[in-house]
Amino acid sequence: MSDDKVATNHRGGDPAKSDSVQLFVDVRAPWKLFMKEYTLGAFKVVMVPGADGAEATAKFEGQPFGSIAKVASKKTDRGYTIELQVHFRSNLIEEPGWVENREIRVGALVNDSDDPNGADRKCAVGVWRTALDVDKNCASLTTMMLEK
Repeated sequence: MSDDKVATNHRGGDPAKSDSVQLFVDVRAPWKLFMKEYTLGAFKVVMVPGADGAEATAKFEGQPFGSIAKVASKKTDRGYTIELQVHFRSNLIEEPGWVENREIRVGALVNDSDDPNGADRKCAVGVWRTALDVDKNCASLTTMMLEK
């Protein structure tokens, strides 16, 4: 992420109000991809980069889709990088499972906050197909195909 000032001020309460990255994944059966609600098989996770001596953090919003094995970030001269490793729970992935050419839906939201007191985020930039309410409407996520 390119960011002139990394501010991680809402780690506990509302991490989406600090500099953070939200990842949205929908791995429900293809016939459920019209559904807006984040039900079993559609997941949200928010990651906050490390800053000012604090480690990077990640947490599920709502239904977890596995266990967070690792979250790490590194400050760069233009902002930060953040990595997430998740061990998916296979029983939450509907048929046909994690197979080649399977459609899934994904989206990302990058939040920016320059306020060290954590009043609110400055802006958010998203990557998804349509709606502005991606945190509540997973029908707007972008469809992708799994590859080997």
